[in-house]
Amino acid sequence: MANFFGFEIRRASNQEAIQDNQPTFAPEVQDDGAVVVAAGGVYGTYVDLQGAARTEAELVTKYREMSMHPEVERAIDDILNEAIIVQEKQRIVQINLDETKLSSNIKKLITNEFENILTLLDFNKSAFDIFKRWYVDGRIYYHIIVDVTAPQEGIKELRYVDPRKLRKIREIKRKRSKETQTVNVQTHQEYFVFNE
Repeated sequence: MANFFGFEIRRASNQEAIQDNQPTFAPEVQDDGAVVVAAGGVYGTYVDLQGAARTEAELVTKYREMSMHPEVERAIDDILNEAIIVQEKQRIVQINLDETKLSSNIKKLITNEFENILTLLDFNKSAFDIFKRWYVDGRIYYHIIVDVTAPQEGIKELRYVDPRKLRKIREIKRKRSKETQTVNVQTHQEYFVFNE
């Protein structure tokens, strides 16, 4: 099991596979901002009774407006200065796979790709901007560009995508159980929709 920037990479256990296939009448609660739509449809609606932010884009815009207040900006700068420390002849971030049970070849591949990602992001020069963007918006998206004619060459470019232009969609399928006559809900497909 490895942890990278808050993402956990590990093999699926049998318990997780069993849980994913269990019938249920309610979808799993995932507070990730995705809009749940029925499979086969391309339009989904929901009612916001609080009236705070109707879309994720409005929420991100609200966060950005808040970050422009001088007091909030100073607090964010303090957090940035504590989170990212630049010292001479030391890396800002590094990967440590010592505690993993991976083979040395896999560790080497992961380390090389990690270095490649840092180079593509120009992380040594733009670490503050990347972290601030993630901290203020609460999310950060990159379009991974790969040469489709030679995918074995790996990632060619990472292009920042404004989170206000992306929307996560989750399609669900509803099946009626013949034994209990309850409606079981399963996640059919998840994807992002880009809207300029």
